[in-house]
Amino acid sequence: MEKKQPYHPDHEALARYFSEEISAEERRTIEEWRDSSPEHLDSFVTYQTIWADLGTLSGARDLTIDTSMAWQKVKAKKVEHDNHNNVTIQWWWKVAAALVLISSMAFLYQSLFSQTEEITYSAKQIETLRLPDGSDITLNANATLTYPEHMDKSRVLTLEGEAFFEVTHNPKNPFVITTGGATITVLGTSFNVKSMSDRVEVQVETGRVSLASPGQEALLIAGMKGVYLTKDQQISSDTSDPTGQGLFWKTRKLTFEGEALESVIQTLKTAYGITITLENDYLNTCRLNAVFEEEDLHTVLQVISLSLNLEVIETEDGYLIKGAGCDM
Repeated sequence: MEKKQPYHPDHEALARYFSEEISAEERRTIEEWRDSSPEHLDSFVTYQTIWADLGTLSGARDLTIDTSMAWQKVKAKKVEHDNHNNVTIQWWWKVAAALVLISSMAFLYQSLFSQTEEITYSAKQIETLRLPDGSDITLNANATLTYPEHMDKSRVLTLEGEAFFEVTHNPKNPFVITTGGATITVLGTSFNVKSMSDRVEVQVETGRVSLASPGQEALLIAGMKGVYLTKDQQISSDTSDPTGQGLFWKTRKLTFEGEALESVIQTLKTAYGITITLENDYLNTCRLNAVFEEEDLHTVLQVISLSLNLEVIETEDGYLIKGAGCDM
């Protein structure tokens, strides 16, 4: 049995798509291909830009063309030209020229204008970067961001790791991030993206963000968090963590309002990356009301021990919290 080749739209199909002379089924097929990978999305955006530019070349965009059999008809007209010198052939060569121009310009565009600058940040280093479009990106340690040097035509980026984005508003040129199999699209907003081996997490501070994967999309508004699971290719959304743990790496602030001690300890372990253990289950009855900003872990644990009448002991692995528990 012959192996089926993966679908990839040719230049004629893309010309039909952008000239809006396409069936609903073929449109759906092309859009599914576009959304199936970051590479396909980048190619689609490139062709879209080139097609728009064709509108300024000899009125090419104003031609009413049926491109479905363009190349076959061009070849047929070429034979007819040899025999009859039919003047209508020139029109078909315009169609062929447009299609060849798309292919040539795509290569030229990729060669000259789609060069990317890769920014790599070493361990324990947090850096803020201003992109050519004016957007500000704060990258966490070990994060890698790839972006176009010229962002007037395309704002498609790739992220590995974690970063906070403050995107310049431009409704005509959406800001697109591809990471871990998910695609995040915004017009202008601020949000955090954390890409891990098994998931992608998006937390929105202001505005709205679209989190999408092949076949799925979730619209996230301020105060919401979206999660894309790489293995299951599923997207879920919920309200953001009120403690601020998701943005602690950037804000250095944690807020606890009647939070159970067990949950507080889990948040501190994630935020500071240190093992903290509760001696017994009675301590789970304790609840904490506190705000910590720009504090080291030792200070935070001292405040907790004094507030809840507990003892904190430093161990080889981290910290142990002891006590009799708290009254309900």
